[in-house]
Amino acid sequence: QNVCFFNIPEYQRGYKWTAENVKQLLNDLKNFGLHRQTAEEFYCLQNITVAKGSLDGKPCMNVIDGQQRLTTLYIIISYIQRSLTHKILPADADILRYSVRTSTDAFLREKVQTGELWNKEINPDDAESKDRYYIMEVAKAVDDWFKENTLNIGVILDNLKLIVNQVDNGEEETVFASLNGGRSDKSHSNHQGSTAKVSDYCVREENTSNRK
Repeated sequence: QNVCFFNIPEYQRGYKWTAENVKQLLNDLKNFGLHRQTAEEFYCLQNITVAKGSLDGKPCMNVIDGQQRLTTLYIIISYIQRSLTHKILPADADILRYSVRTSTDAFLREKVQTGELWNKEINPDDAESKDRYYIMEVAKAVDDWFKENTLNIGVILDNLKLIVNQVDNGEEETVFASLNGGRSDKSHSNHQGSTAKVSDYCVREENTSNRK
């Protein structure tokens, strides 16, 4: 992809998915996995809109639209990989950054990606910010869901696809304002669209033979 990571830039709003949102996604993915007819079938998690940028001297993709979905997938994968010997996102992998709020960025990388958040009971009411509250609510919901359900990790990594729309540099905040004002970014003629599997953006350790 010629970029190092996704970045949630300064103009973005906070993370606000709820337990209900993530449980619905997990149920949808479970049902898809149970009923798909061929290996080529895929589950589409709608569009994300990005623009090339840089952060701390490294190339990145600034996320204009899709912050909630990307962050939720990051939380789900971080939870699932705790039981894997060879991690999908190693603890030092730089895959998602939150330059919009450095405290959220640190919490995601130090507590979520490492799996430490699930080492004890999660109480969202203990959160120190709105971002952390919703991240913890979703993380707790993921744990609760997997206590009663199973999901093949391959469904997420190989059968879940994102439609990636890339806009020109300099159009980011204009497109963001258009999307949040209820207008489509299709009016911007210089955008490129493609589909990508989630695994295209993961930094896997070499041996993934224990994927379930």
